[in-house]
Amino acid sequence: MLGLPTEVTAKSYGDVYGPGFYWAAGLGYRVAERGEVRVQASYTNNPAERLQVGTVAAFPLLALFDDYQSLGMNFGYRQYLGGAGVRPFVGADVGFVRLQTVTSEFSVPAAGVVLSNVEFLESSTVPAFGLGGGVQVQLSNHWAVQGGVDFRWHGDATDRDGLAGTGLEGINDETRRWSMPITGGVTVSF
Repeated sequence: MLGLPTEVTAKSYGDVYGPGFYWAAGLGYRVAERGEVRVQASYTNNPAERLQVGTVAAFPLLALFDDYQSLGMNFGYRQYLGGAGVRPFVGADVGFVRLQTVTSEFSVPAAGVVLSNVEFLESSTVPAFGLGGGVQVQLSNHWAVQGGVDFRWHGDATDRDGLAGTGLEGINDETRRWSMPITGGVTVSF
């Protein structure tokens, strides 16, 4: 960058966006006494903070990324393992995640250099799948509460070459990721 020695430190999604918050709503249809097919929609909007991503001639290289926004849809199956009151469950699903465009700002404050509106990731629809489990506690014939843990994966977004000619072109090549949402919710039965 700037024709000076540039070093970039790898940063994970967690480094840039932190733990985040994940909203989801789903519908299930019982197909057996203890099994149901499910469809679920999810939404995430996580802000980023400015962070150091490397150095340029030993000066800090800082970056600020747009909010990470995604909308997902998945289809799956859940198997309940218990009887009436407390019901453990396991499940699996496949689907897609629509990721919004991410631009960024790179700066070297000590040199007074700012690269604004750098195209980083293009809006993309990527494959996704998940495995999960948890427990559902029946409160009445129509109401239950549940908690669980999912292991989710989504594929690579389309990267943009907004950093072409800077020596930083490859830093957005791999955007696929695993996440582990801890979930809680309410179930209403009809």
